Amino acid sequence: MIPFWFPVPGHLGIGVTAPSLAEATEMATSVAVGQGWSLDARLVEQNVQLGPLGLEEALDVGRPGVWFPVLSPDS
Repeated sequence: MIPFWFPVPGHLGIGVTAPSLAEATEMATSVAVGQGWSLDARLVEQNVQLGPLGLEEALDVGRPGVWFPVLSPDS
């Protein structure tokens, strides 16, 4: 699994863990559209180092998913 970070104008961004860039982009796009945010997937950062963010121990990067922002199921 690879951690990705998608910058979002006016917001912190979207953090995703996925096995490929294509799958990460699909997940991030889904979140962005659902929140009404614009997303330029060309700005993605791959292999984001989670330690400096203080997230390394808090996240299970062994499985795919969106880890930031944390959205409630009805969002």
